[in-house]
Amino acid sequence: GTDGAWRWREGFEDRFHYRFWSQVIRWMSYQRTMNAGESMRLFYAPDRPRVRTAVALNANAMDASGEPLVGATIRARIESPSGQLELVEFEAAASALAPGDGVEAWGLYRAIFRPSEPGVHVAELTCSETGARLRAEISVRDDPVEIRGQAARPEVMDELSRLTRGAALEDATQGGLLERLAEIPAPPRATTRVRIWAHPLLGGAIAVLMAAFWVGRKAAGRL
Repeated sequence: GTDGAWRWREGFEDRFHYRFWSQVIRWMSYQRTMNAGESMRLFYAPDRPRVRTAVALNANAMDASGEPLVGATIRARIESPSGQLELVEFEAAASALAPGDGVEAWGLYRAIFRPSEPGVHVAELTCSETGARLRAEISVRDDPVEIRGQAARPEVMDELSRLTRGAALEDATQGGLLERLAEIPAPPRATTRVRIWAHPLLGGAIAVLMAAFWVGRKAAGRL
């Protein structure tokens, strides 16, 4: 229940202690300085998004005095590497202090973006109330998928069947498949051993018998 990181200083002074806490501070402040402007800030999760996965966009909006905006209209115009444009509408996030009560968080707005191609996506955020603009870049990594229409590789299937002690069928018709399944020998019978002395029912029976014996002795002593 206590922090033992201070023990890292023994024999090394601040070498590892300073490195650990400096990395913690950088990690905590990374999102706040990811894409920051004078009155708007954009951060997203995950930090390294992939194609065809949901990216949670979070935006902070403030007025000229630095006060968080409530009920603001924030939109993002996202341009893909190929030049396609997508308009994303932000919604006010619920307050963490009163979740489910309809209370909005001060100056926090969220949206979902699903990139369809890899590369650097340029997002331009605008706030209708203050006229502020923020330009940010979202780097999306490629997520390779299985290519359809490619020729089969029977040598790979033969190798897999050999390693798994199975069979690779060229014509997997229903009749041939059922015949191969019928040829599979039945698995050997497995012997299940029950440890009687470690069974909870035996302990419960002993406790019941001892309780009955004690009650009987008390009853006989009274008579």
